[in-house]
Amino acid sequence: AQTARTAQAECPVTELKPPFVANPDTLRNGTPFVGQHNVNENELVLANDGWFPNISLRDFRLRRQIDDSHADERLIDVLQAAMAQVNAELENWQCSHALLYADLQSVPSVQLGGCSTKVLAYHRAVYSTAQALLNHRYWAVADSTGKAQSLESRTDSADEYQRERWEALQQLRGEPRTLTGAL
Repeated sequence: AQTARTAQAECPVTELKPPFVANPDTLRNGTPFVGQHNVNENELVLANDGWFPNISLRDFRLRRQIDDSHADERLIDVLQAAMAQVNAELENWQCSHALLYADLQSVPSVQLGGCSTKVLAYHRAVYSTAQALLNHRYWAVADSTGKAQSLESRTDSADEYQRERWEALQQLRGEPRTLTGAL
């Protein structure tokens, strides 16, 4: 019973296909496909605090289209930092719910595909935070001409991820996601 509950709390997605896998028949032998993503079947799962769900490196790569040019160690670093940041931002909210519910999956919410929308929002918050950290710290992103994107462009992209993080946190806490009348 515990294993089934844990699997549901994690909301693993097995029907996702790697977004970057090329048809091997169209590739010449030894020619790498830019952005090719080989999904490791021995998926690495980052343990969380026991109340918030664990984070799957595979799920992050698939959902956010992160290819193999980013080493697992780099992604683990940013995912752990993102988990710590999101958990800290939700600390008061967690404390008010942890007395009543065993974990985030148990907090009443709409279920989509067998997964709590609160768990989905948590994953979105962590993944968005991780992508913002990648943009700020690590990526030397190249556009189609091969030129590195400007710092301003990467900052704008990181800001979009931070906005997505904020909206996910607001959704998780059940708070409005827009501000009106503020000038």
